[in-house]
Amino acid sequence: MTPNMINSNFLIGLINIAQLDEKTLNEVEPLKNYYLEINGIEKYQELESLFDSEFCIDSANQNFDNDKKDLFFNIATMITFLDEFSQKESDYLFELADKLNYSQDKLKKIISDLEYETSKNLDFNLLYWFSRMIKGYVNYLKTGITKFDAYYSFRHLHFLTNNRINLLMQFLAEVFNGFEKSLNPDEKIDLITKEIKEKGYYILENLIDEKTIDKIYNFAKNERSYPIFSDRKYSDCFNNEGVIFGENENISTRYEYSLKSILSNPDILNILLDTNFTEIARQYFNSKSLLSVIHLWWTTPVRDEQDRYTGQAFHIDIDRSATLLFMIYLNDVDENNGPHVYVKGSHKNKPHNLLEDRRMNENELIENYSKENLIEVKGKKGTVIIIDPLGFHRGKPLNIDNRLALKFEFSADGFGELLANMKVDNPETKLVID
Repeated sequence: MTPNMINSNFLIGLINIAQLDEKTLNEVEPLKNYYLEINGIEKYQELESLFDSEFCIDSANQNFDNDKKDLFFNIATMITFLDEFSQKESDYLFELADKLNYSQDKLKKIISDLEYETSKNLDFNLLYWFSRMIKGYVNYLKTGITKFDAYYSFRHLHFLTNNRINLLMQFLAEVFNGFEKSLNPDEKIDLITKEIKEKGYYILENLIDEKTIDKIYNFAKNERSYPIFSDRKYSDCFNNEGVIFGENENISTRYEYSLKSILSNPDILNILLDTNFTEIARQYFNSKSLLSVIHLWWTTPVRDEQDRYTGQAFHIDIDRSATLLFMIYLNDVDENNGPHVYVKGSHKNKPHNLLEDRRMNENELIENYSKENLIEVKGKKGTVIIIDPLGFHRGKPLNIDNRLALKFEFSADGFGELLANMKVDNPETKLVID
């Protein structure tokens, strides 16, 4: 069975489950219709018959590995919770689990977790948030723009479903944004993506030559940067001409460079051409990847407890459903000048007490994950840290010196918080991100 057929079979199963509840089906129907629409009129009858046919247990057993079955039942169980979880729906899920040889204990745990997580939703039921998000997603597929209410609904659902909504949206990115995999996959990339899926992070050393790193460092020492102030002053910080970093006393924890100046630098852009970042992101998402963010910034020892934009408190990034972040140290980093800290394994389902849209303190993360799982990444200039930012992470506050870092962020698609449009005009650099 081809990947597209697997996706179709997966969707048929979800549609069949949605049909157990007419309200839920009404919310899923726009996705079904759009899927048919984009595949061309000539394929309409063929695709319509796929949706109208029964979920093929035999092909699912043959083609769904354990990870795919976990994904299927996480999404399927979430869909049954959108309105009211009836006994009929529960029986159907357990019957399906039995036919697919899926652990019923795992399914019971998924159901138990969702019952607890959704019980905290006091404002509206899940169907309300899901409806707004799906309508916004279909609008995004047609226009490339995410409306705020759709993004807010997605963000809210992340905590109410303990990441399950992200699994659904990442799967939809596979369906709508798929790509042809190489017949001869790179074993190293396969190893990297598997480890990130397991641990949430991967560290690469000696990937980028020292000459390139030094050139970008010197660029940062001579280009104007902009200080990030506390929340109260944040709206004013880009209204000046910027500063040459190091010429005056630091007044801010963080100094960033404009996207325009970053894109003018061929050495920064050529890193994308000379590395496998794009391919790693594709393999991780199992879809095409979008270069969604490029940042270049200094971090200093200045303390500003009110500033939530410095990244020095533990947090997760849920700007989009699936992202992969590549951070490069541009100077040597030790325990004193801001090593990146990642909580190993925290990109997966989280403990109930951490399902809140806020910054976390170190003690509560140690209580839930243990101290040895707080990975502090020290390294020479050129060290590359790849993380799934759905895991808790931060830059450790600096005691001395400064830290210069470059970040590339890839997304499975652009649904989520609005992105800046990046246009590359430099004739020395040919940049293609698909």
